[in-house]
Amino acid sequence: MNYRCALGTKELKKQIPDMRGYPTTLFIDATGKVRMELVGFRTYAELEVVLKEIMKEEG
Repeated sequence: MNYRCALGTKELKKQIPDMRGYPTTLFIDATGKVRMELVGFRTYAELEVVLKEIMKEEG
């Protein structure tokens, strides 16, 4: 899975309402809408399951 990664700067944190901690993984769709937010470490397998569910919802 290839995905973009951003380092947690103060400016970035301002863009994420109610940021709860690091690491935070955001799943953002093509329109820029945050579809899912996961706080804490997740395995590749866990991220893949979430991504597949989101993709099913989008059809």
